[in-house]
Amino acid sequence: MKNNLLPEYSVEFEYKNQSKSYFQILFSKAVLDLNWKINAMNNDIIKVGTSLSLTSWGEEIEILLEEEKVIITSKCIGGQIMDWGKNKENVELLLSKIEALKKEIQINGNEESISSISENEINVQKKKKSFKDYFLFLIPTKKFLVTPILILLNIGYFITMVFDGTNVFNPQSGKLLFWGANIRELTLGDEWWRLFTCMFIHIGIVHLLMNLYALVFIGTLLEPKVGKLRFLIAYLVTGFFSSAVSLYWNNFAVSAGASGAIFGLFGVFLALLTTTIIEKSVRKPMLIYILIYVVINLVNGLQDGIDAAAHIGGLLSGICIGYVFYYGLINE
Repeated sequence: MKNNLLPEYSVEFEYKNQSKSYFQILFSKAVLDLNWKINAMNNDIIKVGTSLSLTSWGEEIEILLEEEKVIITSKCIGGQIMDWGKNKENVELLLSKIEALKKEIQINGNEESISSISENEINVQKKKKSFKDYFLFLIPTKKFLVTPILILLNIGYFITMVFDGTNVFNPQSGKLLFWGANIRELTLGDEWWRLFTCMFIHIGIVHLLMNLYALVFIGTLLEPKVGKLRFLIAYLVTGFFSSAVSLYWNNFAVSAGASGAIFGLFGVFLALLTTTIIEKSVRKPMLIYILIYVVINLVNGLQDGIDAAAHIGGLLSGICIGYVFYYGLINE
């Protein structure tokens, strides 16, 4: 069944005076030059996987070779619900590479200059890329700078705590407080900086991994829309408010984790989804999807040991900040 919520982009063009095998070689060479993976190939179709990163969760590109016509489709897979033009960019990048190869052929005077790619070579390329691609989301890029930096800061903070003797699965309260966790007695006693440091501390590796997954998800959706500076401001400000609400609500509990700030980012995105800044075609289904995600996590946060106050504080402050961002975005 086709998932209409997942975006895609398709183009087609006719070709004459060239064989289907010529275009198969041409597209295979272009795909490998772009460091993409050929997942399947026969006389009529080439299926391609793009590299994983924060700008791409691995779109699938299908190149259909018909008689005298080529159809190229790039579509999102998995949880990539918005692509911010990534599918169109994939197709245009592939076509640009094809044009460059055609010029190379013309200069060299024959088709042999892009010699056929053997099946063994394709399999080697796939093995080389498949494992490494899963860690590209940790590398800051010009387009996605803040999200990977926040991920690395949270991971780095946790690793440093572990090297200091903090238990990986069940950290001691004393260790958490030493590294900057939030607690009313200390935070109100001139240690206000705990309102910020607590959002980089996690109560065990499971807590860390769950929060980083959510951060990657919302970062991919939100950072391209609001920009690097606004995204960072949203993370820090909503994290601050979530810590403050937790401080007010919890008299003696030790509070830590990025979830308050992450709920804040979801709040920003929810606010933007009620405005015209998000494309109309995806606004309603995306709003329903995010609302369900947020409600499930809020309900889950009502369990003992989870700081529901921080989650609510982050979410509500994020919604307010989202509307503030909207007025700035429409005037840019």
